Amino acid sequence: MSNYIVTGANGQLARCFKALHSNFPRINLHFANEEEMDITDRHILSAFFKKKSFDGIINCAAYTAVDQAENEKEKAHIINIQGVKNIVEICQLNNFKLVHFSTDYVFDGSIKTFYKETDQYNPLGIYGQSKAKGEEIIFDSNINAVVVRTSWLFSPYGKNFLKTILNLAKSKKTIQVVNDQFGRPTSGLSLARNILKHIEHPDFWKFRCFHFANKGKASWYDLAKEIVIQHRLDVKIEPIQTKDYPTIATRPKNAVLSTNRFENTLHLTIPNWQTALKECLEHI
Repeated sequence: MSNYIVTGANGQLARCFKALHSNFPRINLHFANEEEMDITDRHILSAFFKKKSFDGIINCAAYTAVDQAENEKEKAHIINIQGVKNIVEICQLNNFKLVHFSTDYVFDGSIKTFYKETDQYNPLGIYGQSKAKGEEIIFDSNINAVVVRTSWLFSPYGKNFLKTILNLAKSKKTIQVVNDQFGRPTSGLSLARNILKHIEHPDFWKFRCFHFANKGKASWYDLAKEIVIQHRLDVKIEPIQTKDYPTIATRPKNAVLSTNRFENTLHLTIPNWQTALKECLEHI
């Protein structure tokens, strides 16, 4: 029986873990929100872990507002850098394992193929920079940790692209979506399930970094179209280019993650994003 604390309990990824953890009786999960365990406060963290015993931390707490981060650099850094540093110190003191989640936004999207775990960082914005620095803190430590990079996360919970399209479809006849940014849409349920399924396997801890994303390359337009088709929405999805939809933060054009390391190490095949989307829609 493994005993893990999941941070960021109110966020979409932690809620995916919460929805699935009863299917994994060998893993005991405890969920802590920001009020119970603020990762940016070392004193609160120390006091929390003095009272409780765990095998490790699954860190779902993060600052993820990509555009907002450009105007809230300090806040993004406090959560994504200092918060990670605090968690690493707790893991060192208590001999905890750590599963930490990161993002395709640590890359600039300039390559035409797939990003491997060993490719160099070149984040385009504050959010990606803060996540890259958080990763470096973990890689430079001596703790038993795995950084899981993922991309284009959607789920039945919280704020995400899937929920945005469903909400816009209630009031609009046409939704414009960019068709020249590419990645691998990923279900939070699929991600959480695969972590829980393999976290007790020694091979899960073989590498310091894994990429996990559902199979298949897509544009945001492709994803929006599939949401409309699967959920039978009465709305038209219209393709536009990034230049016609300016945002505060620059996004990578082609941040497609290779998941070969994860699949080959753990001897599995990750489902495609269309199948993963169908499961999420069934939970909405």
